[in-house]
Amino acid sequence: MDRFYRRRMNPPGMKNFEVVIEESDLYILADTDIRERAFCALEKVRFDLKNYIKNDPLFQTTLKAHNVPDNAPAIVREMAEVTSVFDVGPMASVAGAVAKYVGMSLDPYCSRLIIENGGDIYIKSSEPVVSGIWAGEHSPFSDKLKFRVDPGGKPLGICTSSRTVGPSLSLGNADAVVTIAECPIVADAAATFAGNMVKCADDIETAINKEIEYNMLKGIIIIIGDRIGAEGDFEFI
Repeated sequence: MDRFYRRRMNPPGMKNFEVVIEESDLYILADTDIRERAFCALEKVRFDLKNYIKNDPLFQTTLKAHNVPDNAPAIVREMAEVTSVFDVGPMASVAGAVAKYVGMSLDPYCSRLIIENGGDIYIKSSEPVVSGIWAGEHSPFSDKLKFRVDPGGKPLGICTSSRTVGPSLSLGNADAVVTIAECPIVADAAATFAGNMVKCADDIETAINKEIEYNMLKGIIIIIGDRIGAEGDFEFI
Protein backbone atom coordinates (compact mmCIF):
# COMPACT_ATOMS: atom_id res chain seq x y z
CA MET A 1 0.00 0.00 0.00
CA ASP A 2 1.37 3.40 -1.01
CA ARG A 3 1.20 5.58 2.09
CA PHE A 4 1.34 8.72 -0.07
CA TYR A 5 -0.14 10.89 2.68
CA ARG A 6 3.09 10.54 4.66
CA ARG A 7 4.88 12.63 2.09
CA ARG A 8 2.53 15.49 2.98
CA MET A 9 3.21 15.24 6.73
CA ASN A 10 6.24 17.46 7.21
CA PRO A 11 5.76 20.08 9.94
CA PRO A 12 8.71 22.50 10.23
CA GLY A 13 11.28 21.77 12.90
CA MET A 14 10.41 18.09 13.28
CA LYS A 15 12.42 14.99 12.40
CA ASN A 16 10.59 12.20 10.59
CA PHE A 17 11.29 8.49 10.34
CA GLU A 18 9.53 5.13 9.95
CA VAL A 19 9.60 2.28 12.44
CA VAL A 20 8.59 -1.08 10.98
CA ILE A 21 8.31 -4.43 12.73
CA GLU A 22 6.51 -7.12 10.72
CA GLU A 23 3.04 -5.74 9.91
CA SER A 24 3.41 -2.72 12.22
CA ASP A 25 4.47 0.33 10.19
CA LEU A 26 4.66 3.62 12.08
CA TYR A 27 5.53 7.04 10.72
CA ILE A 28 6.83 9.24 13.52
CA LEU A 29 7.53 12.96 13.66
CA ALA A 30 9.24 14.40 16.72
CA ASP A 31 11.31 17.42 17.68
CA THR A 32 14.16 15.14 18.83
CA ASP A 33 15.73 12.00 17.38
CA ILE A 34 14.01 9.16 19.23
CA ARG A 35 14.25 6.48 16.56
CA GLU A 36 15.87 3.83 18.79
CA ARG A 37 13.46 4.48 21.64
CA ALA A 38 10.55 4.23 19.20
CA PHE A 39 11.73 0.85 17.93
CA CYS A 40 12.02 -0.49 21.48
CA ALA A 41 8.59 0.90 22.40
CA LEU A 42 6.93 -0.72 19.39
CA GLU A 43 8.72 -3.99 20.13
CA LYS A 44 7.34 -3.96 23.71
CA VAL A 45 3.78 -3.16 22.59
CA ARG A 46 3.83 -5.93 19.99
CA PHE A 47 5.21 -8.42 22.53
CA ASP A 48 2.39 -7.66 24.99
CA LEU A 49 -0.30 -8.06 22.31
CA LYS A 50 1.09 -11.16 20.60
CA ASN A 51 1.90 -12.91 23.87
CA TYR A 52 -1.61 -12.31 25.18
CA ILE A 53 -3.29 -13.44 21.94
CA LYS A 54 -1.44 -16.78 22.09
CA ASN A 55 -3.54 -17.65 25.15
CA ASP A 56 -6.73 -15.87 24.04
CA PRO A 57 -6.99 -16.10 20.23
CA LEU A 58 -10.64 -14.96 20.29
CA PHE A 59 -9.39 -11.51 21.30
CA GLN A 60 -7.95 -11.17 17.79
CA THR A 61 -10.92 -12.47 15.78
CA THR A 62 -14.16 -11.56 17.52
CA LEU A 63 -16.23 -8.66 16.20
CA LYS A 64 -18.06 -8.26 19.50
CA ALA A 65 -17.14 -7.03 22.97
CA HIS A 66 -14.71 -9.37 24.70
CA ASN A 67 -13.81 -9.70 28.39
CA VAL A 68 -10.18 -10.09 29.46
CA PRO A 69 -8.67 -10.94 32.87
CA ASP A 70 -7.41 -8.31 35.29
CA ASN A 71 -3.84 -9.51 34.86
CA ALA A 72 -3.83 -8.92 31.09
CA PRO A 73 -1.36 -6.30 29.79
CA ALA A 74 -2.53 -2.70 30.12
CA ILE A 75 -2.97 -2.24 26.37
CA VAL A 76 -5.15 -5.37 26.19
CA ARG A 77 -7.32 -4.28 29.12
CA GLU A 78 -7.84 -0.80 27.69
CA MET A 79 -8.68 -2.10 24.22
CA ALA A 80 -11.25 -4.49 25.70
CA GLU A 81 -12.75 -1.84 27.98
CA VAL A 82 -13.14 0.82 25.30
CA THR A 83 -14.46 -1.46 22.55
CA SER A 84 -17.03 -2.95 24.94
CA VAL A 85 -18.65 0.51 25.12
CA PHE A 86 -19.16 0.47 21.34
CA ASP A 87 -19.75 -3.32 21.15
CA VAL A 88 -17.06 -3.88 18.53
CA GLY A 89 -14.20 -6.36 18.68
CA PRO A 90 -11.03 -5.37 20.57
CA MET A 91 -8.93 -5.35 17.39
CA ALA A 92 -11.14 -2.56 16.03
CA SER A 93 -8.98 -0.31 18.20
CA VAL A 94 -5.56 -1.89 17.64
CA ALA A 95 -4.04 0.80 15.38
CA GLY A 96 -5.02 3.56 17.79
CA ALA A 97 -3.87 1.47 20.75
CA VAL A 98 -0.42 0.81 19.30
CA ALA A 99 -0.02 4.49 18.44
CA LYS A 100 -1.10 5.51 21.95
CA TYR A 101 1.15 3.13 23.87
CA VAL A 102 4.17 3.86 21.73
CA GLY A 103 3.37 7.55 22.15
CA MET A 104 3.17 7.29 25.94
CA SER A 105 6.61 5.65 25.98
CA LEU A 106 8.10 8.46 23.89
CA ASP A 107 6.33 11.42 25.52
CA PRO A 108 9.03 12.10 28.16
CA TYR A 109 11.68 12.51 25.48
CA CYS A 110 10.09 15.14 23.22
CA SER A 111 7.76 18.10 23.45
CA ARG A 112 6.05 17.59 20.08
CA LEU A 113 5.15 14.16 18.74
CA ILE A 114 3.01 12.72 15.94
CA ILE A 115 2.65 8.99 15.38
CA GLU A 116 0.74 7.74 12.33
CA ASN A 117 -0.26 4.09 12.22
CA GLY A 118 -2.30 3.04 9.19
CA GLY A 119 -4.06 6.40 9.03
CA ASP A 120 -4.71 6.54 12.78
CA ILE A 121 -2.78 9.26 14.59
CA TYR A 122 -1.49 10.03 18.08
CA ILE A 123 -0.59 13.68 18.64
CA LYS A 124 1.19 15.48 21.45
CA SER A 125 1.25 19.24 20.88
CA SER A 126 0.63 22.43 22.81
CA GLU A 127 -0.37 24.17 19.58
CA PRO A 128 -3.35 23.63 17.24
CA VAL A 129 -2.82 21.02 14.54
CA VAL A 130 -4.22 20.77 11.02
CA SER A 131 -5.24 17.49 9.40
CA GLY A 132 -6.37 16.68 5.89
CA ILE A 133 -9.07 14.19 4.93
CA TRP A 134 -8.73 11.43 2.35
CA ALA A 135 -11.96 9.63 1.40
CA GLY A 136 -10.69 7.90 -1.73
CA GLU A 137 -9.68 9.10 -5.15
CA HIS A 138 -13.30 9.40 -6.34
CA SER A 139 -14.56 11.43 -3.38
CA PRO A 140 -15.28 15.13 -4.08
CA PHE A 141 -13.94 15.89 -0.58
CA SER A 142 -10.50 14.27 -0.81
CA ASP A 143 -7.72 16.85 -0.72
CA LYS A 144 -10.38 19.57 -0.54
CA LEU A 145 -11.02 19.57 3.21
CA LYS A 146 -8.75 20.26 6.15
CA PHE A 147 -9.66 20.81 9.77
CA ARG A 148 -7.93 22.44 12.72
CA VAL A 149 -8.18 21.09 16.26
CA ASP A 150 -6.52 22.28 19.46
CA PRO A 151 -5.18 19.49 21.71
CA GLY A 152 -4.83 21.97 24.54
CA GLY A 153 -1.55 20.40 25.60
CA LYS A 154 -3.18 16.98 26.06
CA PRO A 155 -2.67 13.86 23.94
CA LEU A 156 -5.03 13.62 21.00
CA GLY A 157 -6.17 10.81 18.72
CA ILE A 158 -7.45 11.25 15.15
CA CYS A 159 -8.65 8.02 13.57
CA THR A 160 -10.37 7.04 10.32
CA SER A 161 -12.55 4.12 9.28
CA SER A 162 -13.50 3.47 5.65
CA ARG A 163 -15.17 0.82 3.54
CA THR A 164 -13.49 2.05 0.36
CA VAL A 165 -9.98 3.05 1.48
CA GLY A 166 -7.34 0.91 3.16
CA PRO A 167 -7.40 -2.58 4.66
CA SER A 168 -9.53 -1.91 7.75
CA LEU A 169 -12.73 -3.91 8.18
CA SER A 170 -15.91 -1.83 8.03
CA LEU A 171 -19.42 -3.26 7.85
CA GLY A 172 -20.87 -0.03 6.45
CA ASN A 173 -20.36 1.95 3.26
CA ALA A 174 -18.80 5.21 4.43
CA ASP A 175 -15.91 6.58 2.40
CA ALA A 176 -14.49 8.08 5.58
CA VAL A 177 -15.44 8.36 9.22
CA VAL A 178 -12.96 10.61 11.01
CA THR A 179 -13.10 10.75 14.80
CA ILE A 180 -11.22 12.99 17.23
CA ALA A 181 -10.76 12.10 20.90
CA GLU A 182 -8.29 12.62 23.71
CA CYS A 183 -7.63 8.86 23.61
CA PRO A 184 -6.67 7.27 20.25
CA ILE A 185 -8.20 3.97 21.39
CA VAL A 186 -11.55 5.70 21.85
CA ALA A 187 -11.21 7.46 18.50
CA ASP A 188 -10.38 4.18 16.72
CA ALA A 189 -13.24 2.20 18.27
CA ALA A 190 -15.71 5.04 17.70
CA ALA A 191 -14.69 5.35 14.04
CA THR A 192 -15.33 1.64 13.51
CA PHE A 193 -18.65 1.84 15.34
CA ALA A 194 -19.91 4.79 13.28
CA GLY A 195 -18.51 3.31 10.07
CA ASN A 196 -20.47 0.12 10.65
CA MET A 197 -23.68 2.15 11.07
CA VAL A 198 -23.45 4.18 7.88
CA LYS A 199 -24.92 2.13 5.04
CA CYS A 200 -26.21 5.16 3.09
CA ALA A 201 -26.18 8.96 3.31
CA ASP A 202 -29.39 8.97 5.34
CA ASP A 203 -27.51 7.23 8.17
CA ILE A 204 -25.03 10.09 8.70
CA GLU A 205 -27.18 12.05 11.14
CA THR A 206 -28.14 8.92 13.10
CA ALA A 207 -24.50 7.89 13.48
CA ILE A 208 -23.40 11.34 14.61
CA ASN A 209 -26.22 11.59 17.13
CA LYS A 210 -25.35 8.17 18.53
CA GLU A 211 -21.73 9.19 19.00
CA ILE A 212 -22.85 12.40 20.73
CA GLU A 213 -24.80 10.27 23.22
CA TYR A 214 -21.59 8.54 24.29
CA ASN A 215 -19.95 11.92 24.97
CA MET A 216 -16.46 10.49 24.39
CA LEU A 217 -15.39 12.40 21.26
CA LYS A 218 -14.11 15.90 20.53
CA GLY A 219 -15.38 15.62 16.96
CA ILE A 220 -16.64 13.43 14.14
CA ILE A 221 -16.77 13.80 10.34
CA ILE A 222 -18.64 11.33 8.11
CA ILE A 223 -18.36 11.21 4.31
CA ILE A 224 -20.29 8.96 1.95
CA GLY A 225 -20.53 9.78 -1.74
CA ASP A 226 -21.21 13.49 -2.14
CA ARG A 227 -22.65 13.88 1.37
CA ILE A 228 -20.87 14.96 4.53
CA GLY A 229 -21.87 15.43 8.15
CA ALA A 230 -19.78 16.84 10.99
CA GLU A 231 -20.03 17.82 14.63
CA GLY A 232 -17.56 18.77 17.34
CA ASP A 233 -14.84 21.02 18.68
CA PHE A 234 -12.85 21.69 15.50
CA GLU A 235 -13.04 23.97 12.48
CA PHE A 236 -12.79 23.34 8.75
CA ILE A 237 -10.23 25.48 6.98
